[in-house]
Amino acid sequence: MVRDGRIVALMPTEDARRTYATRIHTDLATHALIPGLVNLHTHAAMALMRGLADDLPLMEWLTQHIWPAEGKHVSAQFVFEGTLLACAEMIRGGVTCFNDMYFFPDVTARVSAEAGGSGSPSPAALRASASQPGALRVHHFRLLTPDPLLASRGEGAGADSGRGAGRSSGGAGI
Repeated sequence: MVRDGRIVALMPTEDARRTYATRIHTDLATHALIPGLVNLHTHAAMALMRGLADDLPLMEWLTQHIWPAEGKHVSAQFVFEGTLLACAEMIRGGVTCFNDMYFFPDVTARVSAEAGGSGSPSPAALRASASQPGALRVHHFRLLTPDPLLASRGEGAGADSGRGAGRSSGGAGI
């Protein structure tokens, strides 16, 4: 039994028919009714990079293809469009909640809310050596919306939400 978008009871079909009066009855005899799935590790906007040299070893893929492509293309608009695509794909696959670690987390949060899902952008820590080809920039992620935990540490609303401009020298940025 589903009421207001929530599963309120699980029981044999005949028991449900006797117990509940329904406005709409949908018979899905070959389906299973389950709560939404949760994806705890996403980089949603990277849906736009699907297929980009994806048959390579990880570090070669990152340093020679992904990081340079991100440096050229990632913007708030890129994250908006990529996250919108990813949300549509996740909803279609039954994912109703996701944790995202990528650039412009405020954009990801807005797109997720507008798509009807529950996205949780979180800070990402990156580490790289400046001597490596395609060295990472240090990225500082902070949500633009108030967050009690961040506020207690003096972070949160109004802080950087995009990409930092400095080069990493082996440290981590959060």
